[in-house]
Amino acid sequence: MNRDTLIEIVTTNTSASVAQATNAVTAMLAAITSTLAEGQDVKLPGIGILRVKPMAARMARNPKTGEKVAVPPSKKVRLVVAKALKEAVNA
Repeated sequence: MNRDTLIEIVTTNTSASVAQATNAVTAMLAAITSTLAEGQDVKLPGIGILRVKPMAARMARNPKTGEKVAVPPSKKVRLVVAKALKEAVNA
């Protein structure tokens, strides 16, 4: 599923116009992005929790040359999947 498909589903399942659905989806995605950028969790009932996980600096290896490369510290977004979603996918 991509953004356009999500907008289409919102318009189909609600009485919203395409413009209203586009604004709603865009606002929701912006809110999720800004919340994660602040380092806070985003809890989506029935889906899971989006968490920001800090990753430490490390040394990696270039597979082509075998040369060691320094990887700087970064932040990764992780999804902790809800039990309801696990059960729905495995049903």
